[in-house]
Amino acid sequence: MSDFVRVVVGCLAISACTEGLAYCLGARRPHIKELDESLKKNQAKLDDFLAQEKPNESAIRALKAQIQNQTTDLTKAMAPAQLVPTILNVMLLPYVMKHFRNQVLCTLPFEFFWPLSSFAKSGLENANPGEVSMSCFYFICMALCRAYSKKLFPQITVPSPFSQLTGEEGKKEEAAAVENKKDQ
Repeated sequence: MSDFVRVVVGCLAISACTEGLAYCLGARRPHIKELDESLKKNQAKLDDFLAQEKPNESAIRALKAQIQNQTTDLTKAMAPAQLVPTILNVMLLPYVMKHFRNQVLCTLPFEFFWPLSSFAKSGLENANPGEVSMSCFYFICMALCRAYSKKLFPQITVPSPFSQLTGEEGKKEEAAAVENKKDQ
């Protein structure tokens, strides 16, 4: 398995595990369970209203507003638990950066996994403010961590053109390139 595939799979696995941890930390709390169950009931009620031949428009509007409020409340209640994957990923990213040279490929899964998964669940038009703000917060954390990694590991800020070559072959190519530069 190539370094690139290992890094992408590893990053996504870490993100998925920490997302699962956040869900377990949040979803097990009683008031979050109540909010979640109430939200599901209201969504089922809304589906029933929409399935009627002559739906009551005012009731549908009121129910949609209630669902939106409940979704926002649920997101706010889950926010402390959602900080767990953010903190873990921020801590793990410099380690990944240290061991793999191509930082753009290393950091893309970390930076985009959560925002994309959040928007994919509800769609950009229906995304509630809490979800959007948490996604933006996560993205900013990852961007800051990338900047920090560049300072911490300056030797890997510019990936080597020979980084795709492995073992002795890569070393020989790099040494030849250095010699050519000296000759010029």
